Amino acid sequence: MANKRREKGAGSIRKIGAKYYGRLMIDGVTKNFVGDSAADVRRQMREYDPEREEKERNNPLVTDYMQSWLTTYKKPSLRPSSYDRIECTATYQILPYYKGVRLSDLTPETISQWMQRLQAEGLSYSSIKKAYVALNAALDQALLSGLLSRSPMAGLSMISPDHFTPSDIRYLSKSEIQLFHSYLTTQCSEMTNNPEKNTSNCSDLTTKPQERKKKEEICSYFTNSYWYAPALILDLHTGLRGGELAALQVSDYDAEAHTLHVRQTARKFRTRDQSGALQQGITVQYGRPKTRAGTRIVPCDTIAQQAVQELIRRAKAARSPFLVVSKAGTPTTITLLEHAAERIYKRIGAEGATLHSLRHTFASQLFAAGVDVLTISRTLGHASTAITMQVYVHMTQESQAAAAAKIEEALSSI
Repeated sequence: MANKRREKGAGSIRKIGAKYYGRLMIDGVTKNFVGDSAADVRRQMREYDPEREEKERNNPLVTDYMQSWLTTYKKPSLRPSSYDRIECTATYQILPYYKGVRLSDLTPETISQWMQRLQAEGLSYSSIKKAYVALNAALDQALLSGLLSRSPMAGLSMISPDHFTPSDIRYLSKSEIQLFHSYLTTQCSEMTNNPEKNTSNCSDLTTKPQERKKKEEICSYFTNSYWYAPALILDLHTGLRGGELAALQVSDYDAEAHTLHVRQTARKFRTRDQSGALQQGITVQYGRPKTRAGTRIVPCDTIAQQAVQELIRRAKAARSPFLVVSKAGTPTTITLLEHAAERIYKRIGAEGATLHSLRHTFASQLFAAGVDVLTISRTLGHASTAITMQVYVHMTQESQAAAAAKIEEALSSI
């Protein structure tokens, strides 16, 4: 039965401060309006259609529904860092492409075109798949909520990874590894252990107060990076993720077995107030690894053991339970480690490398040494060997080719 409407102009309007507020009652339901003028409020009241509002409520805009889905269904169930990622995916890969589009307007064709557009804009397979999964989950919930009779993504497959050019994994070459080691164990060590000498040398470069201060700041900037030399060397020789390295405790090292127990990871996420609104700054949270495989024991070679001993010495001096501490004695952060690595790379000319490149380099060395995929997968903390082979597909192919050559050589000698 259609709702009855009052005659045009019916209702009440009053001014409060600089705004005008109107109130209209239809079938016992009060509807409020606000505007900059009485005429604006009257227009809203005349044009108000409760039937249209009901239709729009049952068929919301994709952008409005996605925002509601994120806050209602995802935020309570995800870790803050995971929520940040899915929110970013929605903000940049979904919402801009569906402005003004309602849920009922979505079809397999329009969604397929959306994925093709993302691909044409240069997004990676991984980024598009995250967006595909997020939109699919949101539409499944819309189906359960009665907003859709059938999901437009039912039976719609993600674009095949074969249609993407695999991105090259950046790991350090043998010469870069040598430079990395030599630089961190000589120059960096000297500057870290003699910061006063380093600052003095820098300040002596100029007598102008303003330039002298700038030189001292530059010296302090790089000395802070060199401080993390043992942590970066440890990462190169264990393949830990940045969050795992930052979360290590002194008690995680087994001095007798020469192993590290990876029990937790550090996650950074954007700071929010109680209402969920974004605030300035980053919050760090420590928790268990994402998968069961992430909790593991990692062996330490001789170089890694030396790095751990230096880190333990510093941690004890700072009276910190964390293995890797800043110069101030506080727990380090993923960001500090990332910046330190990038500055060292710049010094040795390893352009394009990141903190995560140390993990890739560690994996590449294991493959080159002929270590089997299962052992590599467990050491890296991958949930399955399939993930290891997918990430390091080129390395596995090279390893398999080398194994085939050895088999052929062995059989030909019989």
